[in-house]
Amino acid sequence: MSNIPSILDDAKFRHLLLEQNQLIESSLVGIAGFNLPAYDEVDLSNYVAADKPSTIVLKSTGTTVATLTLSYDGSNNLTSVVRS
Repeated sequence: MSNIPSILDDAKFRHLLLEQNQLIESSLVGIAGFNLPAYDEVDLSNYVAADKPSTIVLKSTGTTVATLTLSYDGSNNLTSVVRS
């Protein structure tokens, strides 16, 4: 049973994801050229480290409206963001 996450582990994970979403959203505000459409859902995936997603999918009512691909250097510092 030790490999089954507890409710507290799940809550902590969700909190960390929320913090990561807010960090990403706040870092994208004001970046010229992105022109992100309205969205109500953010999906993070393809993690290069425990807290470094390499793909962010923005959705509005379940439909993908933008995909962001993040690149990192060898020290896991963000080096680029490409919208597709």
